[in-house]
Amino acid sequence: MRDFDKETTLTMWRKMCESRFFEEAFANFVRETGSAVVKIPFYLSVGQEAVSAALSTVFPEAILFPQHRCHDIYLSWGGDPEALADELMGLPTGCFGGKGGSASIGIPGKMIPHDGFMGTQIRNAVGNAVLKSKFLKSKEKTIAFMGDASAGEGFVLCSEGFAATHNAPILFVCV
Repeated sequence: MRDFDKETTLTMWRKMCESRFFEEAFANFVRETGSAVVKIPFYLSVGQEAVSAALSTVFPEAILFPQHRCHDIYLSWGGDPEALADELMGLPTGCFGGKGGSASIGIPGKMIPHDGFMGTQIRNAVGNAVLKSKFLKSKEKTIAFMGDASAGEGFVLCSEGFAATHNAPILFVCV
């Protein structure tokens, strides 16, 4: 087992705190303003922040395929909190021009936005990992995030089997 030094541990702690404080502040903002400002559904990732904080510290260069609860992933891998807040309010200054909403945020070249369908990010992530490792000879790692409801979907299980068959460099994370 590998122990982290003090600075690495503090980095993970800071990332966890940034995600938690963002989520709490945004939830309070919505409670105070009601639906006057935020008119779309949003999916908090409170309680998941330790997973993304640790993984972003260990695998900073990985390509990410998040689930719909992905604010913690976005923030842990360096996404701009102001752009995220603007996105959640549907503003053109949001990280996807106010058009992606909570479930479909991303970071160009790093975090591929989720399409909103349960578990589809897994097959997309496997396709990315197999393509890059087998055909492009890339050493790039892929991380695919899912919730427990997606873990039992048939095409998720098939995708995981396909990844194993092709020895794809992918990490599946169920949060």
